[in-house]
Amino acid sequence: MKLDVPSDYIPFEGNFPIIQPHEYEEYFNLATKNMFVEDLTLEQQRKFMCGFDIDCLEKSFLNYLKSFEQIARHDFLKLPTAEKQFYIAEWMDRCSIDKEWLTINY
Repeated sequence: MKLDVPSDYIPFEGNFPIIQPHEYEEYFNLATKNMFVEDLTLEQQRKFMCGFDIDCLEKSFLNYLKSFEQIARHDFLKLPTAEKQFYIAEWMDRCSIDKEWLTINY
């Protein structure tokens, strides 16, 4: 959530980082103090859910990559852009992920 590029694997679009540097301390204090997402403000809930969605999509993609035994995480990062796009498009198709899911709005 603090990253300018939220994933090394998936080309998310949006305004990053989700949490601005001046918000870090306040956000993480509230997030650790509150046990439930519902206890956060609506803005904090949206930001939390964006981070959660990014994490879930990245984990799904990395699991997809594992199905290709010849491609390790670090090997994927070394592939030419066209080949990376092929794997991402194939994963999105296989998992019924719409392109709009890669645009993060909060």
